[in-house]
Amino acid sequence: MTKPTTTNRPRRQRERGAALMVTLIIIASLLAGASAVVSLQLGGNRATDLTRSGMTAEYCAEAGAERAAPIVVANYALWASSMCGSATESSCLPVSPSAEVALLAPPAINHDIDGDGIPDFVLYLRDDQDEPTGAQNYSVDRNARVFIVSTCIKYPDTPRQVKVLIQAGGGGSGYAGQQGGQWSNTNFNGG
Repeated sequence: MTKPTTTNRPRRQRERGAALMVTLIIIASLLAGASAVVSLQLGGNRATDLTRSGMTAEYCAEAGAERAAPIVVANYALWASSMCGSATESSCLPVSPSAEVALLAPPAINHDIDGDGIPDFVLYLRDDQDEPTGAQNYSVDRNARVFIVSTCIKYPDTPRQVKVLIQAGGGGSGYAGQQGGQWSNTNFNGG
């Protein structure tokens, strides 16, 4: 008996594992693409969260100014002792409501908007630019106008601050700067 010869069959020993290598390269590429997509999605989610908390912090600061306005207007006599006299506003910011001046501090103003027992904003008063000449004196109010500065402290990643100019004794609706003056002296706007 003769042995069958195997010379007619092609040899595949050199090609052994080539399919496995191609499969591993494809899987590695898919994993790298998937990790890039996940990374982009996580970055998008973080940006969305920062935008949402920024808007909420803006509303928080606005609510603080709104709560303070009637109390500050009603207590004009206490403005001088309550204003921040520093030239740099960063030194005016209280660290907590308990560090605020008596006019703005609890129990005068409820600093907890959402009812969780934790203060959500801090306040300080800032004089407007009311000196006719020379340097601004932030400790003295000359025109019965002051800024209420409300800063939301609930969202430290997205701090927001609102400044509201208020006037003691109202202010009416006249515009002193309009043509003809506040009382329409020689104002010919169709009237």
